[in-house]
Amino acid sequence: MKEINKFAKKSVSKLDLSVKERKELEVEYIDNITAIYKEHLDDGFSEKESLDYAISIFKSDNWLGDSSIN
Repeated sequence: MKEINKFAKKSVSKLDLSVKERKELEVEYIDNITAIYKEHLDDGFSEKESLDYAISIFKSDNWLGDSSIN
C-alpha cells in the first residue's frame, strides 16, 4: 500500500490546490486506487499485478486530470 500512497501524494502535489484540498484529494485517490487493487487481488491476481492494474486504470480513466503523471 506504500506505493499507492506515494502515487497519490505525487499526483496531487502538482495540482493548483490549497494544502487542505490536496490532502482531501489524496485521501480520495488512495481510497479509489485501493478499492480497485483489492477487487483485482480478490479476482486471483498477484499483489504486483493488482497494484499495476489499479494505478493504470486510475490513470486511463483520467481521474487525475492529467494522465501524464507517473
